[in-house]
Amino acid sequence: MPDVPDLLSRKSTLVMGILNATDDSFSADGFGDDVEALVRRGVEMERDGADILDVGAAS
Repeated sequence: MPDVPDLLSRKSTLVMGILNATDDSFSADGFGDDVEALVRRGVEMERDGADILDVGAAS
């Protein structure tokens, strides 16, 4: 992934992948304690074109 200064200096649209790490999510898509699954999904998102990953850990 690019460094933060590189991301901030871009003039094009960036894609953000959102990972819900909480186990009490109202949307039922949280990874809870399954860190390996969370990392796998983050790697998939990067491979699919995400420029930024937002990892949410609290509802």
